[in-house]
Amino acid sequence: MNAPEFLKKNPFPWLGSLAAVVLLGGAFFRHSSLPDSEAELEQLTGEVRRIQGNLIHAASLEEQIATLKSLNEEVLTRVARASDLAGNSQYFYKLQGETGVKEISLDRGPVRELGPKGTKGSFVGVTFSSTVQGRYSQIMAFIQKVEGAAWFGRIRTLNIRQAQAERSGAEPQIVLALTVELLALP
Repeated sequence: MNAPEFLKKNPFPWLGSLAAVVLLGGAFFRHSSLPDSEAELEQLTGEVRRIQGNLIHAASLEEQIATLKSLNEEVLTRVARASDLAGNSQYFYKLQGETGVKEISLDRGPVRELGPKGTKGSFVGVTFSSTVQGRYSQIMAFIQKVEGAAWFGRIRTLNIRQAQAERSGAEPQIVLALTVELLALP
């Protein structure tokens, strides 16, 4: 009996064996690709979660952008301009006039880059050295005006000493020498 004749007489065992081999091959193939499929599922699930989070947070994005723009505009109103020497000096003259102190000197120091070395930032530091003379109350008022200034700045150095008496019996005078660094746009 040859093979085709045996197949004709017993077709069900051969078809069953063939189906078993095909099913076993499919199961083996599916099982071998399972770790890859699970990794892909985890990656896609993570991406879906990220996109869902973005959609949730994007609901108030326009409002947040408007808030950031208004805060940025407010910051820019409180920043000096490094190139505006007259305006920056005028600011100190105004403080001197408001507090009644007498100016001895006002000098603009160097403009320096702010931030880590080797990086160019959006802002620079403009240094001003001011020496004024006045009564204790005037000097304290001047310091408070500098600290509460509209511009962003910091007092780098501050020295106070008693002034030499110009005439006897006069109210004691104090000399204040301070260095202020203003945050400025280049």
